[in-house]
Amino acid sequence: MGWRTHVLIVLAVMATVSHISQAGEPDAAALAAQIDKHIDTRLETEGIRPGGMADDAEFIRRVYLDLHGTVPSADQTSRFLADASPTQRSKLIETLLARPRYGEYLGDVWQAYLVSPLADDQRVRAERLRVWLAGRFNTKTWDQIVIELLTATGKMEENPAVVYLIEGRLPRSVPDLTDLTTRYFLGIRLNCAQCHDHPFVKWKQQDYWGMAAFLTQIQTPGKSKLVYQVGVKDYPEITLTTLQKDALLDGFVSRPPTFLGGEQPPKGE
Repeated sequence: MGWRTHVLIVLAVMATVSHISQAGEPDAAALAAQIDKHIDTRLETEGIRPGGMADDAEFIRRVYLDLHGTVPSADQTSRFLADASPTQRSKLIETLLARPRYGEYLGDVWQAYLVSPLADDQRVRAERLRVWLAGRFNTKTWDQIVIELLTATGKMEENPAVVYLIEGRLPRSVPDLTDLTTRYFLGIRLNCAQCHDHPFVKWKQQDYWGMAAFLTQIQTPGKSKLVYQVGVKDYPEITLTTLQKDALLDGFVSRPPTFLGGEQPPKGE
């Protein structure tokens, strides 16, 4: 994939992320404090009193379900409850994150989101992506995983990350990629703004097509057989206008690549 596509896509997806630390690893305590602040603000706005701190028995059950998708065994629970150290909770979290089960569980969860259940070859592709995701969750950070998914090229058997860019035996369309990418990686639903300004939130049609313009170069061959033979490639000559001329876009608005909020990438990138 061309370096311009790498830079633009990564910038577009990560542009709305607030960096707690400008260098090195993010400060976990500062990040937790910021999350708590957002939650407290929302609860106050909704007039909801926050619940009390979970006790140790409830905590271990919740953290096992969140990180491993299972409840702890009686022995694991007994050992945790017997630990009176002030760092017992943080130590348990670190232990669970370090185990292979963590990646296996999140790989299973995320392949269900990223692979269409309607694809005719869903079983084969889902398993490839699940195994790939499991390895990545155990070794890489979320931003690195997203970058690999969005900038993937090649064939499925060589690089399972391209599964995200394929819908069954056909390429995923630019509108589909725009909807899924903003929904899963930015937590924003833009699909209603494809053909008109969103009726309930601030996103406009120009916001949708500004994001879509980042994704035009991520193309797979239009014929199903070539998806397997050629794989995913970067086509820098393809733009929104090119796709519109081929009658491949509904609700089309001519728009250069634009971050949500209106900022455009630096010229020359």
